[in-house]
Amino acid sequence: MNPKYSTILSIIFRLIIGSVFVFAAIDKILDPYTFAADIRNYQILPDIFSNILALILPWIEFFCGMFLIIGLYTRSSALMIASMLVVFIFAISLAMIRGLNIDCGCYHSIGNSNKIGFKKLIEDLIYFIMASYLFLALSLGPSIDRFLKKRTTK
Repeated sequence: MNPKYSTILSIIFRLIIGSVFVFAAIDKILDPYTFAADIRNYQILPDIFSNILALILPWIEFFCGMFLIIGLYTRSSALMIASMLVVFIFAISLAMIRGLNIDCGCYHSIGNSNKIGFKKLIEDLIYFIMASYLFLALSLGPSIDRFLKKRTTK
């Protein structure tokens, strides 16, 4: 891939993922009680951990998203977001296997489109691929550019 296109793709992915995570975090920060209830609905953690997670997770999402948008700590933020998405994908999959009909806890301000299901699972998988690409591109970027240059000059 042309390094120029790789840079453009990275910027697009940073803005998309960053915006999604900031938008989702704001709802959770403004209403931690509802988010704690959403976490409890997954029936994975004890209530005390659900409450603590409801207070901490949105701020991590917010700052990682903001860092991606402004281009600060992008590699670390992409890794954190990819890691969170692995947990989200696991939790959604487990809830689907159990047959739970629950809200994902993602975005309360947009209404009923938050139910878990294959659509939400695929959405998170796409975000995971984007975040993983960002992490790998930022980790291996100079090496990839040198490799591509050598291949095109021969």
